Amino acid sequence: MSSSFGALPPAFYNATRRWFVVDATGKAVGRIATDITKLLMGKHKPSYDPSRVSGDNVIVVNAEKVLFTGKKWDQKIYYKHTGHPGGLKEVRTCFRSNVNI
Repeated sequence: MSSSFGALPPAFYNATRRWFVVDATGKAVGRIATDITKLLMGKHKPSYDPSRVSGDNVIVVNAEKVLFTGKKWDQKIYYKHTGHPGGLKEVRTCFRSNVNI
C-alpha cells in the first residue's frame, strides 16, 4: 500500500534559479521589501519547501527613488547589532536631502 504523502522526486526541487529585475520607483518600502522577500525565498514557486533553497536572484533598480509614507524620512531609524558589547548601530533615513523624486 503506498502513501499519498511520499517525498517528491529530486527533479521537482532542482528548479533553475532565475533572475528578476525589480524597479522600486514610487513604491513603498514595506511593499517592495515583501515582494523581494517572496522572490528570494522562493515562495512564488509551486515547489516551495522551507527546508530547501529554492529562491531566485533579485536585482533592485532605482532604490533611491523608493517612497516612505508619513514622516518616516525624518523619524525612521534602522538598528543593527555587531554582536559585540556596545555594538548597537543605528542608521537614520534623513540622509536623503539631495535626491529629487
